[in-house]
Amino acid sequence: MSDRYQQLKVSTDEVQSRLRRAHDARQELETASELLTTWMDEVKLDDSPVVGLDVSALQQALSQAKVVTAESSVQKKMMDKLRSASETLKSVGADDESLSVLVDSISAKFARISESAAQRCTELQVAIVRSQGVHEGVDGLLGWIRDVEVSLGSLDRPVHLDHDSVVAKLTEASSLHADIDSRATSIDEVKRSSAAESDSPDVDTKLHDLSSRYERAATACQHREAQLRSLSSQLSEFHDSVKQFDTWILPVFDVLDSRDVLTETQLREVSDTIKAHETDVDNIRQLASEMASSTIVSDSSRVRDTVTDMERTMDDVDKALTARQQEGKLQDQRSEHFEDLRQAVVSWLKEKEQHTEVFEPVAVNADLLNAQMEEIKVRHTSSLFCHCFTLSASLS
Repeated sequence: MSDRYQQLKVSTDEVQSRLRRAHDARQELETASELLTTWMDEVKLDDSPVVGLDVSALQQALSQAKVVTAESSVQKKMMDKLRSASETLKSVGADDESLSVLVDSISAKFARISESAAQRCTELQVAIVRSQGVHEGVDGLLGWIRDVEVSLGSLDRPVHLDHDSVVAKLTEASSLHADIDSRATSIDEVKRSSAAESDSPDVDTKLHDLSSRYERAATACQHREAQLRSLSSQLSEFHDSVKQFDTWILPVFDVLDSRDVLTETQLREVSDTIKAHETDVDNIRQLASEMASSTIVSDSSRVRDTVTDMERTMDDVDKALTARQQEGKLQDQRSEHFEDLRQAVVSWLKEKEQHTEVFEPVAVNADLLNAQMEEIKVRHTSSLFCHCFTLSASLS
């Protein structure tokens, strides 16, 4: 019976966990799809041919295209959430064809907008270079690379270890990375124009400086983005793990804080639950330690406070469980002690019943009568003492 109960409990816990994950994933998918759809419907990207425009008009068009590129970098995080929620739903058994249609449709539209914005930026940047000529084009790109290096300096500052700060920094890195990648065509165009139109040593020197600084900036930005993306993933995993910690620790608290007398089976179930999640708790500690020791993190107080609260909670649970176990042991000891006293009283009663059965007839002689009265008084006193002793044992 106990094994069947344990098996049923494990099965129901698994179903409950799966349903909870499905519910959370469904909510996240609906939120992400709504936000992405709204953004994509509102995006306005100019796709008119890039011809007959002066430099100022090209610069204005480029600024507008960059806004869309930057926004797409921000929305990429939401796109990742949409796909992750979809995979979670599939993993728990959701086989809804409309789910795949929704995700595929949004993914395709998002990819078209992102690619179109990036392509538009590249076309405009090349057009600007051509309109400016070799000298102005090189100088313009050198000015741009200086701005990039300043942005990288800001990007290299350590980040606070909280969700909003990390996401903001990652968005900044992704946007800068996209801008750097989009300039490759412009730099190649300047190099081709320089080779065809000019043999100026000054231009060659500037181009060499531009190329080397561009490569360093591209490598540095890519490295920083990878670090921030890894940190963002760790932080998301940390918060998800803490959320899961709360889902199982609170029911444990409810059981231990109840006024009910807990059986040995119930206490064993609580102990098994705690042991089953020890690895999860260790993983949370490990994640927090890795993030706090990262060179790109400046302030990890929120994460450390969360771990401190978790460890305090675990200590409280351990103390409560220990107290309940000791309470159970004491109750068992009292029950055993009471049973021993009860057996002693039963034995005494049997003995006295045998004595009363062999009492002599009431004497007529005064001396014999007094002796019999004294014997009855002694046995009555002994009986009262035994009754009080038994009552005291039952109350204790």
